[in-house]
Amino acid sequence: FFSSRRRHTRYWRDWSSDVCSSDLVANFLFPIFLIVICLGLGLFIRLILIKEQKLAITIVEGFALLISIGYLLTLTPQFSKLLPNTILAISLLGIFTNISFLTKIFQQTNQLFVLCVSYIFAAIPAIIYGKVSWAGWVQLDDTATFLALTDRIINAGQTLTSTLQSTYDRVIHVIISNNAFSVNGIDPNQQRFKYPLGSLIPIGTSGKLLGIDYAWIYLPYLFVCIALTAALFYNVFSFYFKKRWQIFCAALFAAQASTFYSYALWGGIKELTLVPIFLLNLIHLDSLISSKKKFVKNLDLIFRYLISAFAFYAIAGKTGLGFILGSLFTFLILKSAPNFIKKVEFQIFIVMLLSAILVFRSNISNLVNRYLVPEIPDSGNFSRSLNPFQILGVWPSGDFRANLYWQPFSQVMILGIFALSTYGIISSSKSKKYLIPVSTLSALLIVIYSHFYGGIWLTGKAIAVASPFWLAAAFIG
Repeated sequence: FFSSRRRHTRYWRDWSSDVCSSDLVANFLFPIFLIVICLGLGLFIRLILIKEQKLAITIVEGFALLISIGYLLTLTPQFSKLLPNTILAISLLGIFTNISFLTKIFQQTNQLFVLCVSYIFAAIPAIIYGKVSWAGWVQLDDTATFLALTDRIINAGQTLTSTLQSTYDRVIHVIISNNAFSVNGIDPNQQRFKYPLGSLIPIGTSGKLLGIDYAWIYLPYLFVCIALTAALFYNVFSFYFKKRWQIFCAALFAAQASTFYSYALWGGIKELTLVPIFLLNLIHLDSLISSKKKFVKNLDLIFRYLISAFAFYAIAGKTGLGFILGSLFTFLILKSAPNFIKKVEFQIFIVMLLSAILVFRSNISNLVNRYLVPEIPDSGNFSRSLNPFQILGVWPSGDFRANLYWQPFSQVMILGIFALSTYGIISSSKSKKYLIPVSTLSALLIVIYSHFYGGIWLTGKAIAVASPFWLAAAFIG
């Protein structure tokens, strides 16, 4: 199924078989390696744009650049084989041209601390297990499919196999040729959406550079995404809390929102990769719109915003444009609505808003459904749709697809968290701190839209992506 291990040297194979038996390489060496690579790529962006960024933002910017470059190079088989060495060369260039700046970056010990602790907290189940394992749930075969696709795009790009003699060949043909699954094969009646493969790039690139089988690093990669989310939240919460322990706790737990974390244990690679990239995109959008400089004088922020937006597209496909355009639209509405309402009567504003909703419902929604939102009638391993309140990121239950434990006490707690989240959103908007309100409201709109048009499977993904932001709003509340 995978041919990468056969190409390893005997020395590495003998050494890695001993070390990986203790889970050291998979759970500790790989995360450090990936973060250093992303740091180098982030420093390369700084080399081009000059302007400095904080440690967490620099690392996640490099993460976005890794996905963007990888997605473009894997479009053709000729360039896909150059991807690992290209990434390594760019990262080393960024590191060695910013050595003096590195000492300044590593003085940001708080962000390093939250990065390390959040990874360890998230990885505790895998560390206790003590063996290399896959993330998966019941009969869900996504992890095996993702590993097969990773092997394909890194070695041959986003191309089809020459034969159709195995289930591996069929998976490659169905996914890369934009066809839809059905019981009897390809279903010509379903919508055709190009399956997004950007989330597989970091695993494929790191696996090649380290000479490690992709299966070993799949689960630790998901925990790295949680750690990157926590580190970015640390920067966001620093505008709300003065005490470091408050910032640390809020960032640590917001990044481990229950639905989001459950998708990590499920093996949901796209959802885990999307959240830090979306948060980075919102940070740049907030800086761009809040800047007092003219738009043309913010080329560095525009470039950074576009990198994160393209990385989001590479991970989520055309459906991801709903998050990007939705957050931009929500940001503009929240910032301009108070001044607009002052100029017109409130009743007139409500009529205009309802009219806009009706126009969207009658004319635009059909185009959105056709080109941006894939309808997935298959419920997968869901026996029913997730509870809408799971967007809050707290769900006391052994299985996140099941009902709450300790009812009605848990229900009272959930309502309390909802009240806190709502207050956090309102108070942030009044303070003109728009990042959390934009992230929560735009994600909520995606959840609602998916509920009506995308099916319960797509809605579950939207809830998983939205949950860290709503839990963050609860901490602020």
